Amino acid sequence: MSLKRMSRKSMYTHQHINLAILLSIIFTPGWVMADGMFDTDAPLKIALEADFNGMAAARDKTIDYPGTLTIDTLANPIALPIELSLRGASRLKTSNCRYPPLRVDFKKSEQKATTPFAGEGDMKLVVQCGNSSKFIDYLRTEFLIYKLLNKITPLSYRVRWVEIAYRESGGSKIHVRPGFFVERKKNLARRNNLKPANEVEEIFHSQLDASQAALLEHFQYLIGNTDYSLVQSNDPGECCHNAKLLRVKDADEQVPYTPIIYDFDAAGLVNTAYSVPATSLGIQHVSQRLYRGACRDPAIMESARSNLLQHQATLTDIIKTDPLLHGGKKKSAVKYLKRGFDAFTLEKRYQRFILGKCL
Repeated sequence: MSLKRMSRKSMYTHQHINLAILLSIIFTPGWVMADGMFDTDAPLKIALEADFNGMAAARDKTIDYPGTLTIDTLANPIALPIELSLRGASRLKTSNCRYPPLRVDFKKSEQKATTPFAGEGDMKLVVQCGNSSKFIDYLRTEFLIYKLLNKITPLSYRVRWVEIAYRESGGSKIHVRPGFFVERKKNLARRNNLKPANEVEEIFHSQLDASQAALLEHFQYLIGNTDYSLVQSNDPGECCHNAKLLRVKDADEQVPYTPIIYDFDAAGLVNTAYSVPATSLGIQHVSQRLYRGACRDPAIMESARSNLLQHQATLTDIIKTDPLLHGGKKKSAVKYLKRGFDAFTLEKRYQRFILGKCL
């Protein structure tokens, strides 16, 4: 543990308070707790108490903040001791987001076994970046991208929408904003009978499972996301940029890596005001699509293309029927998705924008 973490904890004394009344006042009753965190699409209702003002001011990912997460099980509200820390890159910047993304650590929560957080250690919590309605649309659209990806491959992170009542430690004001939890990498790997491939900093495209890689690269084009790499990272450490690698258990070096992707706020489908594409890509705005995949075997490319086209109606319907997206955003998102599918449907466009741009 870093000195910053130790000194920060010694300066901060956590005061436990019962938030049962808070949950009963803010959240509408009648929801049912699921057996597992990601076994249902029902929104989860929680209350968080911590030094949020301190987090927003410091913007330091090395500091742990003690806090409390309270969840109402209908029978009895349960307060779980947690540790919160900041994460992210672009959303960590004050100029981009008023509220930075969080990591919630449940390791010290003995009562979590009776809640949807049973079996969880630490989880990513994607939060609403700012206060206006456009930030709700940003958050919801990114959440829906995970849902789109879940429809085409089980090798994708599951997510759970959550309504959060925030309370500053020692304060009385309550602020309710949405967010969503992201499945842990090791749990994703386990349900696909794989294991995380840690301590890999950089690989070659030839070392990837070609079918899975092509599918993800086509999907990234569909949603207009260029902020990723399946083979290297911008920072030293675990590969890759907004992607992770999995492997078959006890595999030798000849078995290919299986890529998984995450973090879609820079996608054109989301179209955040703070996202900009890398200057090296030669595009001016995130809404401009650019295929960043490798040139793979024609049969594999065609399979990825067909997979997405087979799901076109289902994926479009997820956006079109979502109850939380505002009307204007929903309409523009459906149109944007259709233009992406057009590049797969029309042969001339596929040849020009996909096969003509592959690396």
